[in-house]
Amino acid sequence: GVLVEVREDGKVYKAEGQGVFCGVISDSPAIVGNGRLSEDPDKVIVGLMGQLEIKSFNSQEFRFGDGVAIDAAHPGFAKRAGSDDIKIARVIKVLSGNRAVILLK
Repeated sequence: GVLVEVREDGKVYKAEGQGVFCGVISDSPAIVGNGRLSEDPDKVIVGLMGQLEIKSFNSQEFRFGDGVAIDAAHPGFAKRAGSDDIKIARVIKVLSGNRAVILLK
C-alpha cells in the first residue's frame, strides 16, 4: 500500500512528511464506510487502522518489530525508522523483498 497524508488544502497526497499522516491506501479493505467510494475514480480507500501492507522504495528488508517511518525522499513509500524518525507503526509480518505488514493503531 501507499502511505498517505492530508495537507492544508484538505486533499490526500502520497506521504512525504509535508502533512498529517492519515493511513495507507488499501487494495483489500475489510470494511468500507460511507457508501460506494470504492467505485468513484476520484476517491481512494484509506486504511486508518489494523493490519496494512506497505513497501519500501529500495530493496530494504524489513524485520519483525521494526519501527516504520515515512520515506520523505520517495513519496508514498515507507522505510525502516531510524533514531531521528517519527515512527508511524511497527512491522508485524515480513513479506518478500521490500514489503511488510504493519499494525496501525
